[in-house]
Amino acid sequence: MSSENDTTPYSFMISLPSISVDKSISEQISHLLRPLRDEVVSKLDPMRPLCHFEVPGGGKCQDSTCHYIHLRDFEPTDDQIAQYLSRVLPEPQPSFQMIRTGLSRVRASKQEIDFDNRIIQALDHLGIR
Repeated sequence: MSSENDTTPYSFMISLPSISVDKSISEQISHLLRPLRDEVVSKLDPMRPLCHFEVPGGGKCQDSTCHYIHLRDFEPTDDQIAQYLSRVLPEPQPSFQMIRTGLSRVRASKQEIDFDNRIIQALDHLGIR
């Protein structure tokens, strides 16, 4: 796995057009982001317990001092997503800042949407689909 500061592209690079057209856009995004998600999860401390407010109860921990693992810890940050997508999307590749802005706009809309659909909406803002 590469470090967060490593600018070397992942060895598993895929472009959206090369993915099967039979898959939904959500499946394509999920497949595209799999290496990034795997890297984020691999950095979690397996000895740290899951927050009991989130798992199995389905709630959301509001304690800013909680040191347990939360569901949000399993997802890449917007910066990680933007950095990764700016390297793996097909030409013409949008810049890190363009992708980051799209992600920020979706997050600012305060919609309760899942991870993959947030990425899809951000790419839609950029005219990438």
